[in-house]
Amino acid sequence: MSSLIRPQRDSQGFRLECRLVRKTDMRRVDHVMGADLNTQVGNRIKQRRAVVKMDQAALATKLDVPVSVVRGWESGSPEEPLDLTGLAGVAAALSTSIADLVPAPEDDLTDGVRLQLPEEDSSVVGRRGGMDYYVYRSLVRSPSVPMLVPLVVDVLVDDPERAEFNGGHAAHEFIYVMEGSVHMQWGDETAPKTADLPTGASIYISPHVSHTFTALGGRNARLLSVNF
Repeated sequence: MSSLIRPQRDSQGFRLECRLVRKTDMRRVDHVMGADLNTQVGNRIKQRRAVVKMDQAALATKLDVPVSVVRGWESGSPEEPLDLTGLAGVAAALSTSIADLVPAPEDDLTDGVRLQLPEEDSSVVGRRGGMDYYVYRSLVRSPSVPMLVPLVVDVLVDDPERAEFNGGHAAHEFIYVMEGSVHMQWGDETAPKTADLPTGASIYISPHVSHTFTALGGRNARLLSVNF
């Protein structure tokens, strides 16, 4: 059995351990991407305004902002950058949706494929009930399939009496027990269904079903989880 991640205790809740880019590089990338996104959103606001036959002054009046603010948005050099709430207001004023004003994510595939090497992984420690409960290791993702979230999950807690449910989530979920054995509980948290699952077992969980896993046999277990 391969070694599992054993994080140090952390009272901060989730702890991100990422080995992708140095902070200085991230600031540079964020700056470039932010400017480009402002330009694209500004162009889409201008195009939509033309479609609905509204000039900058009329849009500014509807939003109760100076005309110079609208001019800045459309030029890509805003004096008052748009946040999500502001963008929702612009979309409503132009009788459209936020999605219509935001460019689609760029295709990050190379001839239909996206690769992720081990050194590009990131790990997050999930705490429940004051305990380090799971370690989530993110596998390859792509904005072309935003609902697909594959993870390797290390199960750290081995006492079913200390199980903490997740309350369910909106995605479908497939789980495969990669290493060790797990005790699964799901449904009504006061009287849950239960199952003991060995290595090689697989599970499908429908959306909004509360569930949890604890390890069996006095050692950690490892799951492959795919949300979709």
